[in-house]
Amino acid sequence: MSQPTLATDRRAVARRRCRVSTSCRLLGEVPREAELRDISALGVGLLCPDPVNPGEHLDLHLSGPSTSLGLALRARVVHSQERPDGRWLAGCVFDETLPDSLVALLH
Repeated sequence: MSQPTLATDRRAVARRRCRVSTSCRLLGEVPREAELRDISALGVGLLCPDPVNPGEHLDLHLSGPSTSLGLALRARVVHSQERPDGRWLAGCVFDETLPDSLVALLH
């Protein structure tokens, strides 16, 4: 039996790739920008300029390219890894499941 690798995708729901400008704010801190990499009804992948740690909660403000509508969400960082360019890739799980219609708007 093979061992799981870091490349193994263990997500319960497939994420959709996207590139939407996202405001990301750690609780109690000044808002800072993050890049939305992918999204699903259960979670989101963010590219952050500063480190975020597993277990931390983020307040997110998401808006899609085809709508001026914004969505405020709360998510918990599940994993975080520094990239060669100094930014951090964070995998987060939402506190509440998103309806598929909202995920489609943000894609």
